[in-house]
Amino acid sequence: MSKCSFSWKAMDQEGNTFKGIWDVQHDTEVRKRLYAKGYYPLAIVPRGRKLSLLMDYINYLNMKNDLLRIWASITHRLALLLKAGIPLLLAIEILAKQHKVSRFKRYGWERVIEELETGAEFSNALEATVLPPTPYIKAMLQAGERAGKMPEILATLSGELMEEHTYRSKLRGILAYPLLLLILTLGIIYTLSLMVLPVYERIFLSMGAELPILTQIIFRVSHGSPALIFFIVLGVFSSLLALRIRNPDYWQEKLRDKLCHIPLFGKVYQLNDHLQFSQVLGTLLGAGIPLLEALSLTRDTVQTFTMKNLVLELEEAARTGRRLAPVLLHTTSFPKDAAQMIEVGEESGQLSPMLHHLSKVFRMELEDQMNRVPNIVGPLLVMVLAGIIGLVAVGVLLPVFDIGTHIQ
Repeated sequence: MSKCSFSWKAMDQEGNTFKGIWDVQHDTEVRKRLYAKGYYPLAIVPRGRKLSLLMDYINYLNMKNDLLRIWASITHRLALLLKAGIPLLLAIEILAKQHKVSRFKRYGWERVIEELETGAEFSNALEATVLPPTPYIKAMLQAGERAGKMPEILATLSGELMEEHTYRSKLRGILAYPLLLLILTLGIIYTLSLMVLPVYERIFLSMGAELPILTQIIFRVSHGSPALIFFIVLGVFSSLLALRIRNPDYWQEKLRDKLCHIPLFGKVYQLNDHLQFSQVLGTLLGAGIPLLEALSLTRDTVQTFTMKNLVLELEEAARTGRRLAPVLLHTTSFPKDAAQMIEVGEESGQLSPMLHHLSKVFRMELEDQMNRVPNIVGPLLVMVLAGIIGLVAVGVLLPVFDIGTHIQ
């Protein structure tokens, strides 16, 4: 492997700052050398590799968008290795060697191995990777470690991550079609207001034609439409960009929380949250995790503020020795029939199996809802788009018909 130049900046124990340039194979070697000298690395940057850095960043974005499928592959391979009787550290080393010849070569397994060698828990050591595990993955791994069922939990996790990846792909597809129609509608309105309607307005005014009320309204709206559409689009994109840079997790949770109140789409997000809650909590309890700790881990996996607050209420109930069902029955954010089934599970001592059954029910409802949304929203948006275009066409043609009548 060829060596690369890395410029580094580090600080010693007395607060003195040092800089330098070393030719090594990987940035981890720079970090090891600095630690050996008693320096704390502040920055390690490749030199003369702007194009390579750009490609690495693009690759990182692609990996981030494909996060669930990547972790499904990782957990599946680890499950197979551990079931074969291979120790965890050796399994990670084998996985690292496999990834050196793949597109995950910069994933950061070397740092994970270093953390494991210092005695860190596997779920915590994975935080050193380029793409750290999601709270759900980390919670499941913690359950596997504490229950001594790591191979079984990893196998279960792999399947669930692939199902979640499939769900999110379908959800993106559902959202893409309405979004495309919305962009198309705004584009048509913008084009008509900027290029078509002003031409007809000048022609009608030059002829001294008396314009119908509908045509006057359309022309007046067209005067401010281009600027209004431009500022709306600019404001939305700049706001999303600013929120994503400042606090990406917060704004995504906030956005999901708002989407939950939208008809049809909101049902999809609510069902996914209920599915995640029942699936994770059932798995953690089945792995032997105490209820209070299982609820705390589950709270990090749900995606909306509404569900997070509900899990907080459940934690408070568990902390004071109360059951979960009364809390769920007195809230409007969780289905009553599901809460009654949880009540039966608590009374019979079969809460974990009941939660797994609920997760299957929620998954079937979610798939049904996701199939229903495009069949309703698509034609509805097409009708709205056709209505806008038809209204503009009628408003423009009315004066033409009036002028034609007067000419005859």
